[in-house]
Amino acid sequence: MRKLVLVMLLLSINLLVSAAEDIKVYEKLCTTGVLQECHRLGLIYQDGKIIDKDIKKAIELYEKSCNSGYSDSCIVLSAIYLFGKGVDKDTNSAIQYLQEACVLGDKSGCRTYKQLTK
Repeated sequence: MRKLVLVMLLLSINLLVSAAEDIKVYEKLCTTGVLQECHRLGLIYQDGKIIDKDIKKAIELYEKSCNSGYSDSCIVLSAIYLFGKGVDKDTNSAIQYLQEACVLGDKSGCRTYKQLTK
């Protein structure tokens, strides 16, 4: 039984180290302009399961990738503001991010933008 507990502990430590290393890779790629990795980091910070939850940091990363043309981040930002996920609800900001997603060619962003602006 002790061996099983020790193995489980070692595996969990290995997963934490691996996650920390992955985050460093994502951060480096994000700083070099790989927008998908900025978005992925945003998801990690928003989720808070791998590292401490930090919605402000998540929003900062989503804004960076949205403003640089990654529509998935625009969609996530719109949901954050539309539903007040860690921030005050702000329908105008949500609509702006949906409009940006639409401009970037995101069809679901266009549909939702049209629904909210009727």
